[in-house]
Amino acid sequence: MVALTMEIRPELAIWYHQDLNRLSPATGEKGRLVQRYSELTGLPIMPVTGGTYTGTASPWQESVVPGSAAFIVELGGTVSDEQAATHASAVLDIATSGT
Repeated sequence: MVALTMEIRPELAIWYHQDLNRLSPATGEKGRLVQRYSELTGLPIMPVTGGTYTGTASPWQESVVPGSAAFIVELGGTVSDEQAATHASAVLDIATSGT
């Protein structure tokens, strides 16, 4: 992922993890993206807690690709075909609308 990120230098990345079933809160423009994703998917916006974290992908990406936005989506323990389609639709909405 490091090599790919450095090669393509994305303006936006959504990093998917499992299984807390939530979106990590954010502020500013990124917060608006997270809010929109929440509206489209029904996932709540709640802190990601409960572990020992030495770093996460989204702040790393934003530090190596200035001006980019990245956020974390914690999927549930499983993802149905319908949920996968909902998430894919949310990504397309955000990518094409910018909000």
